[in-house]
Amino acid sequence: MRPSLEQAVKFYKLGLQESAEMNVATTNYAAMSEQAILELAQKAAQRSDSLSYLALRYFDDAHAAYLQKLSLLGLQTPKDTLELFVQAKRMERLLKTHHDLVLNALAEYDKAFKVLKEIGISQAAISPVRERAHMFSDTVLHAVKTRQATLTQFLADVQKTTKKDRRKIWYLSALAHYEPLVAMLRTNFSNFQESRSRLAVMK
Repeated sequence: MRPSLEQAVKFYKLGLQESAEMNVATTNYAAMSEQAILELAQKAAQRSDSLSYLALRYFDDAHAAYLQKLSLLGLQTPKDTLELFVQAKRMERLLKTHHDLVLNALAEYDKAFKVLKEIGISQAAISPVRERAHMFSDTVLHAVKTRQATLTQFLADVQKTTKKDRRKIWYLSALAHYEPLVAMLRTNFSNFQESRSRLAVMK
C-alpha cells in the first residue's frame, strides 16, 4: 500500500531527528527523502486531474451520441424517448463526476504545496507543483466555458428548429434535457473559480 503524504512527512522528520541524534550526516538522507515526498505529494492531484479529463471526454462522447440519435429521428417512439433521457442523465452524472474530481485535484495540489513549503523544500523544487496546478486550473476553466458555449448554441438551434417545424416535437425533449446541463456547467465554472481564488497554490 502506498504511504500517505502525511505518513511520508512524519517519517521524513523522524529520520532527520534520529540522524541528528546519532551524529549521522543528514544531507543525502534529506535530499532523497525530499525527492520522494515531492513525487508523492503530486500523485493524488495528478490522479484526480487525469480522471477529470477522462470524465469530460466521456461527456463529449455522450453529447455526440445524443446529437446523432436526435438527428436520425423521424417519428419519436417510447424507446427513443427513453434512450435520449438515459443519455441526458449520463451527461449529468459525468458533469457531477468531473466537478468533484476537479475540486479534489485542486485541493490535493494545494495540500501538496503547503506540505512541501512546511518541510522547507526549495522554491525551485516546489515551482513545478504550482505551475501544474495553474495549468490544470486554466485548462479546466477553458474546457468548461467552451462546452457551456457549445451547449448554449445547441439550445438556440433547437429552439429555432421547434419554431420552424412544430412536428419535430422530440426537440422539445432536447430543450428539457440540455437546459439543466448548461446550468450545471455555469455552476461548475463558478465553483472552480471560487475554489481557485482561495487556494495558496494559486497565489
